[in-house]
Amino acid sequence: MTIMFSILNTRMTLIQKLFANNPIPVNIVGKNQNASHIKRVRKGLICYNNLLDTLKVAEKEIQFTLTVTYLCHVPKIICYVYFVITVIYKSKFSGYNLIPMLDMILACMAVTAPALFAELTKNTVDKIKKILGSQLLRCSDESLRYELEITLEYVIQRPFSFSIWRAVSLDASLPVAMTSLCITYVIVILQLTQLRP
Repeated sequence: MTIMFSILNTRMTLIQKLFANNPIPVNIVGKNQNASHIKRVRKGLICYNNLLDTLKVAEKEIQFTLTVTYLCHVPKIICYVYFVITVIYKSKFSGYNLIPMLDMILACMAVTAPALFAELTKNTVDKIKKILGSQLLRCSDESLRYELEITLEYVIQRPFSFSIWRAVSLDASLPVAMTSLCITYVIVILQLTQLRP
């Protein structure tokens, strides 16, 4: 999932560069220059649409995989954090304790990385909106202005967003929520183990 969302972010960045490398002058002289600008705007819109359509086709599989990943890794992270706290508390740190710590780091990356790449993709889409808006303000040609308006409206109406079963939004708030959840359960486990005789 990390690789897939990383590729998605890379593709969205390429679309942003396609729009950014289409400098729209205030006065366009010649139909050829106008046609090339229109062609670039349309190409960017088609690429954006195809990228979101591809994500939509694989949405259920991605949601299932992310759900299984979170259900498997979050309890593991909670147990590893508890293990690290008990090792530090008992002062029994050794080389053998590094393996669970490395596994905990990998589990944390598996949980947080897709959400971070999804947030980067959202930021890239926001940059695309700003680029199209500034180009629209500078443009004086009616046909190019029309293409820019359609593209900007499409990006506004269909922004990038991804949620897991319409319950959990995949963005920068997810790692914070996961951290809060793990801390809460580690505290509960610590309190329960302290009550044992």
